[in-house]
Amino acid sequence: MEPPSSPWGAALLSFMFPGLGQVYAHDFVKGCLLLTVSIGLGVFVFPIGVLAFIALYLREPFPIAWFVAGVPSEFAPPALVISVLFLAPVSWFLWFASVVQAYDAATQHNERFASLVCKVCGRRYTSGITECPNCGAPAVP
Repeated sequence: MEPPSSPWGAALLSFMFPGLGQVYAHDFVKGCLLLTVSIGLGVFVFPIGVLAFIALYLREPFPIAWFVAGVPSEFAPPALVISVLFLAPVSWFLWFASVVQAYDAATQHNERFASLVCKVCGRRYTSGITECPNCGAPAVP
């Protein structure tokens, strides 16, 4: 039997890292997808934005950093525009939506299994039985 998930705990985990709350709330496919997308955005978007900002701030090409990143220095302004104006808001929206969806996923997970709790002793039991195996109280869905 799956344990209940705390909705606020799931939201906090997704606040710290998008996708962890979904995994905690037993929504593994969505959680792994969000983890992969957020890691991809962090690995590819953040360094390009930082390097482009440094190159524009110094008002000269930053050849070593651009060489390591594999981006020619003349692409610094477009990289900064793409990173800051498009991909950063996408990642912020993804982060916020992940927190809200993790809370909802944990709430839905708990609602699915709420009927499988004995109203007298609070112990969980499997569906399809007529009385609680712990206290003998009649099973009421």
